Amino acid sequence: MRLLIVFIFSSLSTIGLSVNTDSLKQVISISENDTNKANALILLGDQYIRTNPDSALLLYYQGLDLAKSLEYKNGLAISNYSIAYALIGLRKRNESMPYLQTGLLYADSAGLFDLSTKFRMNLASNYQTFGMFDLAHQNYTKVLNSSEDTLTLVLVNINLAIMLSQQKDYTGADSLFSALSKRYISDLAPQYQVAFYKNYAVLKSQMIDYDQSEEYFFKALSISERTNNVVEKENMLFNLGHLYYDQGKYAESIDFIKKAMPFFVEIDDKYKVWKGHILLAQSYKYIDEKMLFQEHLGISRLYWDSIQHYGPDYELNASEEYAFIYEELGDFKEALSWLKKLSNVKDTIFDQRSRSQTSFMVSQLDLKEKAAQIKNLREEKQLESAERANERLVWIVVVTLLLSVAMVTFVIYKRYRSRQEFILEKERLENEKQKVLKEKEVLEMEQRLLLTQMNPHFIFNSLNSIKRFVENNEGEKAGEYLSQFARLMRLILESSRQEKIPIQDEIKILELYINLEHARFKGKFEFEILKSANFLDEMEDIKIPPMLIQPSVENAIEHGLSAVDYKGTLKVSFDLYEDDLRVTVEDNGQGRKNATRKDHESLGTKITEERIDGFNRDSGRKIQMRIDDLELGTKVDFTIPC
Repeated sequence: MRLLIVFIFSSLSTIGLSVNTDSLKQVISISENDTNKANALILLGDQYIRTNPDSALLLYYQGLDLAKSLEYKNGLAISNYSIAYALIGLRKRNESMPYLQTGLLYADSAGLFDLSTKFRMNLASNYQTFGMFDLAHQNYTKVLNSSEDTLTLVLVNINLAIMLSQQKDYTGADSLFSALSKRYISDLAPQYQVAFYKNYAVLKSQMIDYDQSEEYFFKALSISERTNNVVEKENMLFNLGHLYYDQGKYAESIDFIKKAMPFFVEIDDKYKVWKGHILLAQSYKYIDEKMLFQEHLGISRLYWDSIQHYGPDYELNASEEYAFIYEELGDFKEALSWLKKLSNVKDTIFDQRSRSQTSFMVSQLDLKEKAAQIKNLREEKQLESAERANERLVWIVVVTLLLSVAMVTFVIYKRYRSRQEFILEKERLENEKQKVLKEKEVLEMEQRLLLTQMNPHFIFNSLNSIKRFVENNEGEKAGEYLSQFARLMRLILESSRQEKIPIQDEIKILELYINLEHARFKGKFEFEILKSANFLDEMEDIKIPPMLIQPSVENAIEHGLSAVDYKGTLKVSFDLYEDDLRVTVEDNGQGRKNATRKDHESLGTKITEERIDGFNRDSGRKIQMRIDDLELGTKVDFTIPC
């Protein structure tokens, strides 16, 4: 089910005071550059945040600049938070990160514990959005350990459940939702009950438990109607329409989507309007209403430009929908056009994620530097205070020499200790910086791997194969090839977002890839994938790094089997020995000694070895890869701890 999961953010109001706009403007105009003016600028920004976020941002920046000049910690914390909130509302999560991280330092320093909790909630939500689940979990855990507020506890656990579902741990997510439902939900305010049931319904739909999903959507709808929450009421009607579509109940889907559509047209939610027309078009197609299908499909195409402005995730969704629709219609040229858009959007998403992760790493370094600067500032003030004390000691010397000597000795000793502590702290920060840089190198190496997982050469050859099928009027072959190619790209896109994937998913990727290459080379080689009995018994519990085996299979086909003039064979076998997974890739091709493109093959092998080194760096049991040159062909053995 393709419903978007709704993330629940902590309350984002900064100060929570009801203040007249004109009064705030008067305070700003008559105040000197003091804390009252800084507070007024931030509060005035709050008045504009929902109607004119750009003006609110400008006021927040002015408040931040004034707070900096005054060294006003509360103002620094609140203005950083306000700016981050505005940027998140403008879908600029990456830009919000430095303000969240810096503001958290000031909030902790000023003892603003409630605001610190909000900072960590939104930091965790940002990390979760970008798939950085470890960092998200760290921040959520800190909130749970520091807050005793029941609502905060529930919101954090809902987000943790959503994060488990993002990692496809549906059983764990279901257990967490169920525990919350039994203990807390009945005591929550209606808007939070709606959010809970909506998210639980989405999870149940992902688990193909449509009856429970429908029940929870209707609970959310009932609460929304009772509390006159129009926005959530229409969202629930839309979600129910989507749910009925996923079950093949097309008449019910059409009814609910039509009820919700006028509202989304009125508020100009172009994505929901586009999605509604897509669902209506598909539903009419399946009940054989061809004219209505064409009408709604045509209307949806009018919203394509607007969908592109929503961001690459929305564009990816739309491209997938159109590729699927035209593939089913047998219009392979149009499906191919949308599949190319899908490939481009996938690259855009990957580039943005890479930039975001790199930016996060850099901001972590900046954060440590700022923490050091704040510490240095405190030490400098301490030293200044000590110097003033020394000046007073000059007068005390006149009264008693012994006391002044003792005091001077004490001050010198304290300064010496402070200096030594400063040097040790500086060395510690430098060590942490080096550690972060090493982690960044690992990240960059993994990014290079992801870029090679679906290399341009393979995509180009596959698209040309589809083109030849279409030009030769081999529609059935083109459709089959296109369908497998689309499935492979979707699987690779999903797996590239996870550190480890189930072994079944890795085998699916290998099967699809080998089948496509088998078709491209017109049966030049035969292949088999073997699974031992003990492997099959434990297969459901095994997870491995994604795309670890594929480069070796690609080398076997591209540089071994494609170059021989006899019938080639490729064998991939999976076996379980004690606590290790054994994977073997064996071919009877020309072998590495006779390969004419050794540079490419060695690059794929080198990247795989670098990945293995990265995985082995922080683990006790190591992944091992061994390459043997056979009399005819090559054999690659992997030993992977389970």
